[in-house]
Amino acid sequence: DPRNAAVLYVGTERTAYVSINKGDSWINLSGESLPTIGVDDLKIQSRTHDLVAGTHGRSVWILDDASPLSQLSQDIVESEFHVFDPRPAQPRFYFQYGDLWSDKMFIAQNPTMGAYLHYWIRDYEDESVSISIADQNGHVVNTLSGTNRPGFNRVVWNLQADSAQQLGDPHNRTEFVAPGEYTVTIKHGEHDGKTSVQVLPTPGNAEKE
Repeated sequence: DPRNAAVLYVGTERTAYVSINKGDSWINLSGESLPTIGVDDLKIQSRTHDLVAGTHGRSVWILDDASPLSQLSQDIVESEFHVFDPRPAQPRFYFQYGDLWSDKMFIAQNPTMGAYLHYWIRDYEDESVSISIADQNGHVVNTLSGTNRPGFNRVVWNLQADSAQQLGDPHNRTEFVAPGEYTVTIKHGEHDGKTSVQVLPTPGNAEKE
């Protein structure tokens, strides 16, 4: 991993693995999405920190935002709860388009747009996970809920305030929060952690912001 020399990735004839201790032990990365297939090449994308795998006969497999793996250590694995630092997030507008015709087209889904918030839970506890997002003035703009399964957990914030705080866009476009730094607080039972996420200007609005 370009950000952490202790984190290594390897492709084998059957799947891909990751190590957080310079290769002393390895964890299977396939999960439920990567089939049993040879992995011939691996690359970390510099802009998004996605892990891209070139497979033998199954095209390209992408692990969206592998940055939590680059932050993982044995101390975090042994800790009861940990919140990872998220990468900067940028809003996007989507427009409808048509007139694309072909036979047996394969179209994959785009990654979910927003801020990817990751946290680690060591042991299962029957406690809910709550997430609050506050602006630089400490005003909470949105609250979310998350999963409480052991291991990595991910919640995507859509970069919007909750509906009660939105004014409504006259052009019916998505109303994103203003660019800047936002404080993220994640609570799970008696555990809690904080981090911050940088929201970048919406494309096309950089000069106005």
